[in-house]
Formats: sequence, structure tokens, C-alpha cells
Amino acid sequence: MASNIRVQRVCQYCGKDFEAKTTVTKFCSDNCAKRGYKERIRKGKISKSEEEVKVIKSKPLKDIQAKSYLTVGDVAALLQSSEQAVYDMINSGRLAATNLGVRKTRILRADIDKLFNPPKVRPMVESIPVKPLRISDCYTIAEAEYISGMSSKAFYDLIKKHNVPKMKQGKFVYVPKKEIHKLFNK
Repeated sequence: MASNIRVQRVCQYCGKDFEAKTTVTKFCSDNCAKRGYKERIRKGKISKSEEEVKVIKSKPLKDIQAKSYLTVGDVAALLQSSEQAVYDMINSGRLAATNLGVRKTRILRADIDKLFNPPKVRPMVESIPVKPLRISDCYTIAEAEYISGMSSKAFYDLIKKHNVPKMKQGKFVYVPKKEIHKLFNK
């Protein structure tokens, strides 16, 4: 049973236009069909190999995640870092570890999880409310330097050391008279 159908198609291998005698023809010639077949087989083998590699690479991580005590190498693989980085964390105290002997450092899995949940740190000194300064109760920096008889650098170092509050108003900087008198006992 012969068909008189002529359909314009595009070869799936070389991309050339051709006239097909059936509606399911995919290739323009026998050579393109053979090359397309070989390419499909090659791609299938490559994808199968890539899947095997993924399974092999994920297996150690699954084994590591199941353990409760880990070696330094296991921790490095789990954190995707070097072993030296893990040793640096141990030496700095960020990661707790136990040395059971030569080349037998073990790390608790829970300690690794603590790396990502650091404890909240509270400030040691709570902020003290500061009363706003009035210009009438203050000296300018120049006046305070004159009273103290010190150079500008020495005076600034002194008020910084004793946490003397300063206030800038326009082009002048003011310091409280009360604080300056305390410093110089005048």
C-alpha cells in the first residue's frame, strides 16, 4: 500500500529541511538516522553515569548525617570546608571537640548544629540615659583647655579616657563644667 503523502519536515540530527513520505519520519537520510541513534545512546550512557556519581557522592553525606560522633574529615565534608578550617574552629573554641588519642579527634554532632545557632549576647553595660546639656552649664573646648592648661591633644585624650560627654552646637563643641571641675578638682 503506497502513500502519495509528501510532508515538509526538519531533520532532528542535522536540521536541514527535507520532504518526508510519512508523518512520523524524523531524519532526512539513513546516515542522519544512524548518527541520531548513536547520539541518543551516548546521552543515555552519560546521564546514567551522572546519576551513579550523584548517588555515590550523596552516600557518604547520608552516612555522616546518621552518626552522632564525627571525625574531623566528616565535619569538613559536612560543612564543605577543609580539615584545617575545622581544626582552626576547634583551636579558637568555636567548636567543641574531644581528642581520644593520636588522630582520634571526635566532634559531637550537636556541637556542629550549635555553630549555626549562636547564643544571644547581652551587652555587659546597659545604656545610661544621658541628660541633655545646657550651654550655660558648659565650657567650650577652648575655655576648658585654657582652664586645664593642657594642649588640645592631651585634653581630648583626657576627656575621651574619662568618657566626658561633649555637645556640638554650631561651630563650637561644649563640655560640662561639672565634669571639668571633677577632673581638675577646682
